[in-house]
Amino acid sequence: MACTLLTALLLTATGNMDDVIDSVAAFNPPPECPLGCMNWTAALNTSEQAATFADPSLLPSLGARCAIPGRALLSLTQPVAPVMTPIEAAAFYGPICPCRTSNNAPIEYHTCVAPLFVPEQINLQVANSSTVVVSFVTHELLPPTTSPVARFGLASDGAPTVVFSGVSHWFETSHVNGSKACIQVTGSTRKCTARNITMHFVRFPALQPRQKYTYQVRSGASDNAWSKLYTFRAPYGHGTSGNGGSNMTRVAIYGDMGNDASNNMGNLREDCSRGTIDVIVHMGDHAYNMGNGNDYHGDAYMQAFQGVLAQCPWLPVIGNHESTMGEGRDRVDLSTEERYLNQSWGVMYGQEGTQVETGTARTTATTSLGHLITRSSFYGAASHGPTPSRTSQWYSVDIGLIHFVMLDLDPGPPAVFSGAQAEWAAADLALADANRANVPWIVVTSHFPMYSAVFYEEDAWNASAAWYDAEVAENERKGDGTRWSATPHFQGCRKEDRNTSTKTKCQTVKEVVDEAIASLGALLDQYHVDIYAAGHVHSYSMTWPVVNGSATSKSLVNPKGTVHLLEGNGGVPGTHSHSKMVPCTKSAPQEPIAPIGLFRACGQGKNYGRLATSNSSVLTYEHVNNQDGRVMDTWSIVKTMD
Repeated sequence: MACTLLTALLLTATGNMDDVIDSVAAFNPPPECPLGCMNWTAALNTSEQAATFADPSLLPSLGARCAIPGRALLSLTQPVAPVMTPIEAAAFYGPICPCRTSNNAPIEYHTCVAPLFVPEQINLQVANSSTVVVSFVTHELLPPTTSPVARFGLASDGAPTVVFSGVSHWFETSHVNGSKACIQVTGSTRKCTARNITMHFVRFPALQPRQKYTYQVRSGASDNAWSKLYTFRAPYGHGTSGNGGSNMTRVAIYGDMGNDASNNMGNLREDCSRGTIDVIVHMGDHAYNMGNGNDYHGDAYMQAFQGVLAQCPWLPVIGNHESTMGEGRDRVDLSTEERYLNQSWGVMYGQEGTQVETGTARTTATTSLGHLITRSSFYGAASHGPTPSRTSQWYSVDIGLIHFVMLDLDPGPPAVFSGAQAEWAAADLALADANRANVPWIVVTSHFPMYSAVFYEEDAWNASAAWYDAEVAENERKGDGTRWSATPHFQGCRKEDRNTSTKTKCQTVKEVVDEAIASLGALLDQYHVDIYAAGHVHSYSMTWPVVNGSATSKSLVNPKGTVHLLEGNGGVPGTHSHSKMVPCTKSAPQEPIAPIGLFRACGQGKNYGRLATSNSSVLTYEHVNNQDGRVMDTWSIVKTMD
């Protein structure tokens, strides 16, 4: 029986980076400002205000308080002069303010100081369809001895009265790469000494589907400050229409987004506020980079993202900037991976009866953002999903009618996709495929794609996989072809990339991709996965249904294969913003020609995606422009009854 296509959600969401004010309202003036902060309207003329703030009309009420100006984030992944202005360099580390060191001194910009005991970086992570975990950060003098708490209740009941307690983790930064931690910033030096960050996690269980709840949080001590009140909509499982509700499932999905004036934070906030999306999936590469500047840049990213994530739950995925990123071609210092692997722990904490500490969970994070994200994932979906994984590196969760599988496909030894992760994924996908009557759609995600236009050039195929995994391979800095560095766009294997003791040859990009197709790709084929979604390559493309490396047909009706989706530029600092669709048979700046037989559509610029479905017949995707919220491309997978 033929089915009617799901109507696309063609509402626009104008956005980009918001000015960050509320989440940093309690910050103190910088130590470099002995006279305190200046009034912003006195420091900037009208044109400077428009160039610095997303909404200059806020400046009179902002006064002399600290803020992260939304237009002052056109940065690279390091605050390097003369590329960045003094405002951009200071805002790289968090909220800033203008000041003078003396009455007649020139105006300077410095990073403000976080207050003690005040909640910040508040974010909600989905544990399962009826549980979320709120995580947040405070700065304490000593490790807390009492549990953090949250006031919680239905929004319709007024002020929240139910009290939940949670767990806290004391984290100390421990950077080993001084080039990341010690950066000269406008007359002051960020010191490489360790600092502490206290991370808190509180579970909200037994949520009613799609209901609005209000909450506020506080660290353990009774005299510590409460956060402001926040309201969110609860996630939902399948079959919620039985009580007069809806089966509509709406999820934003994208990869590769940091603090950048053209990112999608404003779009996501608007979309979630009006119900265009209910959950956010971020497919890796957070902040660019979390551990920079002794973790202050990771703090700034979560301070900015709080305006979205305190009200719209998310599911984070690990990317190479959380595991094997580097300045050019080197490996990440452990600090960055640790911050991610602990910051996402809340996804596991959501399981009823889960031990708060476990010897089987991998939590090796060494940056504070890694701790916050990973521990949130660990506390939530990683132990509360259909097939508990006990690690925040990979996990699954049902959101409405879609089963999401989050994988870590970082290309490193022993193989791209093998061992415990592969065994877990096979078991999870087998259960998901058998549960199609309840949750009809399966979407698998990781940071790395298996099919991309970038791969189909001889130089790319033969490039070093270690190089591909590093930062310089991720596309050009601007739309005019300017590269991230002087390094050739595709770089072959070097002598130092070879393991001379074992005579192991340097792996090429083609070999890594072929391994992924042979291992993970075979699972996608076996369990009829509908979409495999990824980031890493900073562009957009989607294939026709693929099985074993070949397109089965040029139709999305009753597809015999998996659609491979690449949505890899949610807001990468330094990349060009202009969004456009390009023919897959033509080469974009620094991108090779794609085979027309495999790809349905290709695009460039900063964008994000939206998935929507209300039944087992139609799953619709929208490719959305960050700048103006226009839907640049839309398509639907349609399944008719046999």
